[in-house]
Amino acid sequence: MAAGGTRRPPWQAEEPAGGEGAAIVLRGGAPEPRLNAPVRLAGGETIEVDFLWECQRFVVEADSRDFHATDVAFIRDRWRDRELMRVGYATLRVSHQEAESESAAIAETIRLRLGGEPSRYA
Repeated sequence: MAAGGTRRPPWQAEEPAGGEGAAIVLRGGAPEPRLNAPVRLAGGETIEVDFLWECQRFVVEADSRDFHATDVAFIRDRWRDRELMRVGYATLRVSHQEAESESAAIAETIRLRLGGEPSRYA
């Protein structure tokens, strides 16, 4: 259920933004994103994304196996990515494993996508 007791459409996951994904995003030197933010799609539907930089039209989705390992979730995630692209958003999906093992590279990717300078250590 979504906030206020309303039922979420089938294309919306109920996974909250946070954990390793939040740590990467918030420590990467990028501007602070909106968390669990709504984005209106071309068909009029509104979906909730984990991390949103609206001005840069950029989304980061923190994907855990708990919420993204089923066939339905796999199809839903591709639908969401395509629909976000249709309204001008780029999406980066970050798995729990990536968050743990490649956090510096992910933070650098986010920072660069948002217009930052490349790290001299990259």
